[in-house]
Formats: sequence, C-alpha cells, structure tokens
Amino acid sequence: MDVFGKNLNSKNNVRSGDLLLAEPMLADSNFQRTVILVCQHNNEEGSFGLVMNKLTDVTIQELEGVLPTNQNLYVGGPVQQNTLHFIHKFHDLDDAIHLGDGVYWGGDFEQIRNKGLIGLLSKENIRFFLG
Repeated sequence: MDVFGKNLNSKNNVRSGDLLLAEPMLADSNFQRTVILVCQHNNEEGSFGLVMNKLTDVTIQELEGVLPTNQNLYVGGPVQQNTLHFIHKFHDLDDAIHLGDGVYWGGDFEQIRNKGLIGLLSKENIRFFLG
C-alpha cells in the first residue's frame, strides 16, 4: 500500500508517494523495522525516500537559527545527516513536489520559516527530517 492507502500497481513499480515497509528480518540496522516514504524514484538515477518512524530527541528549534517551532526531528535516513528535509500540506509553497493526496516534499524554506514565524507550523501539517 502507498502512503495514501492505495494498492501498488500489479507490477509493484515504486512511485513517489508510496510507502515501503522493511522486511521483518532485514539485517541492515539502518532500515530495520522502518517505513520509508518514497519522495523521488527514477529507474536510471535511483530513489530517494525518508524514514518516517525514527523520531529523535532533538527539536527543530534546537538547531541554531532554523525555525521557531518545538517539533521533534525525525531521522530521515543514514545518508547525509547534515541535510534538512520536510514533508508538509502547504499546497501554496513554491518549488514543493506533490507526492499525492495533499502531501508535498520540500519547497522554499524561507516560506516555511515565515509560516513558522506566524505560528502556522504544527505536527498536523509538517514533519522535519535529518538526512
């Protein structure tokens, strides 16, 4: 099933917006018992996704000068943990990539910062990831 409750197509092709569930006996500790949201998939260039279920003890506010919101960060994945990613429900955000069913990935960070300054960021409409 994908992130929006739809069945994957019959050939099990991966698409943006799909959820991938780790096999129970997966040996790689980075991905044991994880749920991955596919953000980008290209057969030639590979795939990019975010781990949805690894919460950290760090809040976005604790990252110096990032955003005025007290939401916890998630570990998005084991690669490049010096990057910040976000998924959200802001359809009006410039450069955001629509994943389906009103969920978007990325976009103009200054617009996100402005939404934070006026108190529009909540757990219901945005989630932040490291890596």
